[in-house]
Amino acid sequence: MPKFLATPPTGYNLKGNMAIGCTSYKAPSHRLAAQAAWRRAGAAELSSPRPELLRPDAIFATDKSRNPVMSIQAILYNKGSNVETISPKASVKSAADKLNERKIAALVVTEGDSILGVVSECEIVRAYSQHGVAIGGMTVRDIVSPALVTISPEDSLKRAMTLMTRHRKRHLPVLREGRLAGIVSLGDVVKHRLEDLELETSVLRDAYIAVH
Repeated sequence: MPKFLATPPTGYNLKGNMAIGCTSYKAPSHRLAAQAAWRRAGAAELSSPRPELLRPDAIFATDKSRNPVMSIQAILYNKGSNVETISPKASVKSAADKLNERKIAALVVTEGDSILGVVSECEIVRAYSQHGVAIGGMTVRDIVSPALVTISPEDSLKRAMTLMTRHRKRHLPVLREGRLAGIVSLGDVVKHRLEDLELETSVLRDAYIAVH
């Protein structure tokens, strides 16, 4: 035979009242008021504007709205300011050899204190496609793009991404007071932004758990 419970089941209905069997016990008004207050506080916390999350290693700039934004200097802090350079008189093969030796994707072309541009794997492949084996007798000056796009350490990640998209550049030399201070790549910017989003998601998740 099936066994029956000696006491009727107990639960809560949708209004927060405790139900015993077929009758309902109304929770005290102060308990319901406290629950409502907690719900309102949680909703207000989640709907309020979120402040910009700040990394401890970042140096900040100010945009037109005077809100702090992440700067390029934050990337250089982690990556370092060392930049591999090459002379415009060097051969294209020596540029390719240096890229392979250093395991990097771009070289800044410099002549004295002047920065002429950036030569990367893309320029070398494009030159090979256009000139074939004749590329062996060409110099870096022959293939470097004449359009030099730079950025400063105080510029934001958003500006860097905008410049890369607009000018179809994967590497931007960083200039501080006209002098070479580093280089950032598309991968650097994306990696840094993903870390920020991961941190923001973790903070929001913890805040959501705390108010529920």
